Amino acid sequence: MNVKIKLVRHGITQPNIEGRFLGWTDAPLCDQGVRDLKEIYPDKISVQAVFSSPLKRCRQTAGIVFGEENPIVIDEFKEMNFGDFEMRNHNELDGNPEYQAWIDSNAEVRFPNGEQKSEFIERTMRGMRRLLDICAENNLTDVAAAVHGGTFMAVLSSISDKDYFSFMIKNGHGYELELSYEDGKIILNDYREI
Repeated sequence: MNVKIKLVRHGITQPNIEGRFLGWTDAPLCDQGVRDLKEIYPDKISVQAVFSSPLKRCRQTAGIVFGEENPIVIDEFKEMNFGDFEMRNHNELDGNPEYQAWIDSNAEVRFPNGEQKSEFIERTMRGMRRLLDICAENNLTDVAAAVHGGTFMAVLSSISDKDYFSFMIKNGHGYELELSYEDGKIILNDYREI
């Protein structure tokens, strides 16, 4: 099966503006986030189905960008669990030995009381396979998903030959992926920014 998926990172939130680790906290888009999305996408993007993380900022983005107020929720697309770092920024964590260890490990060690990057990637890819299974069951070939920055990095680094951090993307921006999916195996045929 071949499918096109438009992945859009949620619009900006107040914690994003403040440079905070924003994982499982259910923060909504801020006014600037709504305005930016409407500016980037003045016309709704039409697709056969819209998927989303369960968190409010992604569901709001699905409504603004794709006109879908009730997207199909993929729980596994939830952002990484940042544990004790959640809602804190660099200045607040500076000098914290656990934070320094995380930096020194190139983000490979587990967040204290949170997830490890490898666990997050595995979870996210389970969600991507679930999305693709739904597409296969319903003959959907052109879909979209409103997701988190971490979701982008997890998915694209898993199905390409590029590094996790090479897929950092600004709020409100996205990629269109062209994928093949057979027997649980995902092949990236092409991708481009939208």
